[in-house]
Amino acid sequence: MKPNPNHLYTIKDLRFSYPLEEQRVQALRDVTLTIEKGEFACLSGPSGSGKTTLLNILGLIESVQEGVVFFQDRELKALSEREKNRIRRYKIGFVFQSFQLFPVLRADENVEYFLTRQGIPRKERLKRVDEALDAVGLREHRAKRPLEMSGGQRQRVALARAIAKRPEVIIADEPTASLDQNTGRGIMEIFKRMNDEKRVTVIVSSHDPMVHAFAPRRLEMKDGFLC
Repeated sequence: MKPNPNHLYTIKDLRFSYPLEEQRVQALRDVTLTIEKGEFACLSGPSGSGKTTLLNILGLIESVQEGVVFFQDRELKALSEREKNRIRRYKIGFVFQSFQLFPVLRADENVEYFLTRQGIPRKERLKRVDEALDAVGLREHRAKRPLEMSGGQRQRVALARAIAKRPEVIIADEPTASLDQNTGRGIMEIFKRMNDEKRVTVIVSSHDPMVHAFAPRRLEMKDGFLC
């Protein structure tokens, strides 16, 4: 199987199951899908439909059990842990419902943290932090720690952290679920702007029709199947 060079992800016959007591629960069933570079797609479907599992595989958080998944021209099963870590570190930005910020770090320090791990020189790191905080409208809140910020502001810091990496894809799992509609819409407008202006591929999951409206492509899941 040879992936199309225009595809960021190529997925064929993907299956995944979790252990539950003495049984296994099938989370994904024969999922076949391609995501093009620069695409904006939204996964929808009820809880337990497989959305988060699929995102975790696309983000190299979960390993491929059965089937084939390519990231660009690299088959995930063939990658070493070191190679997977490199892709996660440089090419994938994550935004989660629970924010996952470091409570003891300021907003700008949270954004800078993973840039430090990438080995980026300090001058370039500070430039990226400023640009990312500007992009999400939080420059004046840079010195605040997460507990001093609203939920919407914390999610913007999480998004700035993803943006600062300059990733090829941003993966967001229910990024607006804990936010009110107006704040959530503001987060989605930032995703849309990154997709339109920077051509960053965006893949989100959500139950929210407001979120669905932002994505030109909607992918419905049910019982582990892609409908």
